[in-house]
Amino acid sequence: MRAMLLVAATVGGIMIAGCRSGQAPLWRPAITRAELSKGIDMCAGYLMRSVQPSGRFVYLRHLDREKDYGRKYNIVRHAGAMYALGTYHDRTSDKKAAGALVLSARYLRKQIGPVPGAEGALAIWSRPQEVGANPRRAPVAKLGATGLGLVALVAAENAAPGTTPPEQLRALGRFLLFMQRGDGSFHCKYVDRDGGFFDPWVSLYYPGEACLGLLALYEFDPDPVWLHASAKGIARLARSRWGRTNVPLDHWALIATEKLLKVLNRLEAPPASTRDVLGHAVQLCRALLRGQNVRKDDTRYGSFGSDARTSPTATRIEGLLAALTFLPDEQSELRREIRRAADRAMKFLLSVQVREGTLAGAIPRAALLNGQAPNSRTRSVRIDYVQHALSAMMQYQALAFEK
Repeated sequence: MRAMLLVAATVGGIMIAGCRSGQAPLWRPAITRAELSKGIDMCAGYLMRSVQPSGRFVYLRHLDREKDYGRKYNIVRHAGAMYALGTYHDRTSDKKAAGALVLSARYLRKQIGPVPGAEGALAIWSRPQEVGANPRRAPVAKLGATGLGLVALVAAENAAPGTTPPEQLRALGRFLLFMQRGDGSFHCKYVDRDGGFFDPWVSLYYPGEACLGLLALYEFDPDPVWLHASAKGIARLARSRWGRTNVPLDHWALIATEKLLKVLNRLEAPPASTRDVLGHAVQLCRALLRGQNVRKDDTRYGSFGSDARTSPTATRIEGLLAALTFLPDEQSELRREIRRAADRAMKFLLSVQVREGTLAGAIPRAALLNGQAPNSRTRSVRIDYVQHALSAMMQYQALAFEK
């Protein structure tokens, strides 16, 4: 398995913390490497087995029912599952993961289409017949679908060159530019009807996903226009939240920030200073750390919130571990808090993972509370529950075990 080297670097005059090659890992993990590796492989195996011949994932299952259920399909979550499999392939070079990426990319590319009023742009569309919506509804191009879709397609391209034409990737990038306002914020939906932009609906996560997509495109096609747009988007998020105490739990912004800080100094006139970007990251980390169950005699131990749900736990850890790679030395206590929170969360996620049977590797919506399922959805398994757990576990592995 290829090791991740997290080397300390200076960006914009601020020391970005990491783990130098040859140094000891950041902390002594609360679980063993073998336990974690097995959990990761099982999650990835579940996602790979869930890719159907059409390229769609089996979107929703239930641990206590034989048949799959549910007609709805969320293309953003399809792209998210590909994102996790792409990371898994980067780390393992697993041929089955590459095959799953190619097949799921084929389906994703079928959802790409032109955007009225945006010359040269393409978007990933949510069409009613594909997502299980009312057939009379107009197709919708979601910012997050194209943002994460770019991440997914670049991942598939890295695993199997030639999967997606480069010009198609650039055209998807142009849609993200089309959706960005002059102040760096984004429209979240474009509806193929009644003038296009649908601004009454706003997503917390789509701007971060769009910024991450632009950075993935920049890695593939190093045109500074992609980098500048991403930096502008993160800068806008930072400005809009500066000084607030009720900062939203935006883990995607932290994941994008991790990648942005590695390349921000390539811009001659960046739209945000490194210090402002870091200040925003610290705000997000402190918000994400709140509400973890820390009593060891509580069946919810390691999860966040009262309902022991897995995705809120995994997504918080995804964002926190992304920040752990760049938080400055002056935030040493915050870094310790993140490590402790990640230890607890990993124990929780591994404790709820299905270990055997046809759904081995699955991550249910929530843990049982005192042996009981609080509601009918507790035992459901959706692809994003598994994706987020897999992503969090791989980040934890890279930071806690690898040099």
